[in-house]
Amino acid sequence: MTTEYSLGSWMGSRTVKRTLVEKLVKSSTELWSLQPCGGGCSLLGPPSSAGKESPSIKAAGTGLRSWPGGAEQRRSQDFIRKQETAIMAGKPKLHYFNARGRVESLRWLLATAGVEFEEILITCQEDLDKLKSGGRLMFQQVPMVEIDGMELVQTRAILNYFASKHNLYGKDLKERALIDMYVEGMADLNDMVVVFPMHSPEEKDAKLALIREKTTNRYFPAFEKALKTRISDLPTVKKFLQPGSQRKPLLTAEAIAEARKAFRF
Repeated sequence: MTTEYSLGSWMGSRTVKRTLVEKLVKSSTELWSLQPCGGGCSLLGPPSSAGKESPSIKAAGTGLRSWPGGAEQRRSQDFIRKQETAIMAGKPKLHYFNARGRVESLRWLLATAGVEFEEILITCQEDLDKLKSGGRLMFQQVPMVEIDGMELVQTRAILNYFASKHNLYGKDLKERALIDMYVEGMADLNDMVVVFPMHSPEEKDAKLALIREKTTNRYFPAFEKALKTRISDLPTVKKFLQPGSQRKPLLTAEAIAEARKAFRF
């Protein structure tokens, strides 16, 4: 059966195939440790007698009761709700201004993972003020990314989340530590590059010379030792590098003026 049904009026015309959900339900028992048991089942602790609260649940003060039957139906319903939530989450939404800045590394990461994303561009003070007044920016600054029912801020926290989500954050603690070291090193370099266009003309020659010196003698040699292949050889990244992609161009004078206006600097 392939009848479509709505996920809710707020979703508008967005629908999902019932057959998809039915297939997902079939695998729900693999994701739940709960099994039918005599006298009812509880989410925490050993099976409790029918109609009584599990001691561990009662201690937690949740007021939940054990399930005196129908456990399969209940966990299937919960599984469906989880899948509907994942479907409704949709593409990541990036809130930032129309430039590379601190979010370009995330664009590259999403491109590497083959993840499509949307961008909600900040073009004026009102756009940023709306996010701030709505309590959507933990530290009153962007980038901010909407994903999986969350509003994530802080660039490296966002990168860590997506890298983990898409299995790009190493296979163990040692690999993750190495990745973190390279990321932190690149962040140091990026901090200099990001603010370079904002320097006065009198400062730019000296700042550019410093960036070139550190790039050549400190950062690139470290990366060249570690890289086994060119990231640009990955099919998803090749697509990202093509004209018309969501990769941002170098900052123009107009973009800098727009950023100054929106971010008041």
